[in-house]
Order: sequence, then structure tokens, then C-alpha cells
Amino acid sequence: MGHRLRERPKVGSGLIRIFVASALGLTPTESRLAVMLAAGHTVREIAAATGRKDRSVHWHLQQIFRKQGIGRQADLVRRVLSLQSLSGATFDPESRHGKKDD
Repeated sequence: MGHRLRERPKVGSGLIRIFVASALGLTPTESRLAVMLAAGHTVREIAAATGRKDRSVHWHLQQIFRKQGIGRQADLVRRVLSLQSLSGATFDPESRHGKKDD
């Protein structure tokens, strides 16, 4: 019996957020924001998509930075993207243009 190749999960999927949370030691909210940032969303877009204020998103990002020992969004994006090869995920370019992750 042959195995079918499955489509790789998109970066915005819950499975990817769980993988990022586990790999980086993040809460579900932190991993969702980290994945959205890595997919190219701005803080303002993330706030709008998640029903949060910009300040709340920035606060969560600061918590991530503290946990990871980093200080910039670019460093976080690099970390999340580096997990792409480990997870087998593909980053959905459409997720950057007005589509919500959930």
C-alpha cells in the first residue's frame, strides 16, 4: 500500500504554532504572535487580527525577547524561520495579505 504525500502545513496553522511554542518555550499566545510576525505581519496587523492593542502585542513580544535572550523582532523572525526546515512547514505568502491565521 503506497503512501500519499501530504501537503506541508502552512505556517499559520495551529500545528506550526504548537511546534514553535514547544521548540522556543513560548505560551500559545506568544507562539501565535511569533508565527504571525515571521509570516510578515506588522505589529499593527497582528493587533488587529488578534483583537489586541498594539501595546499588548509589544508587551508579548518583549516577553518572548526576554525568554529567548534577544532584543529585536528580526532576531525572533530568524529563529521562527529557522524552525521551518525542522517542522517541514511552508510559509504561506498569502497569509501576509489580509488573511487571518485562524
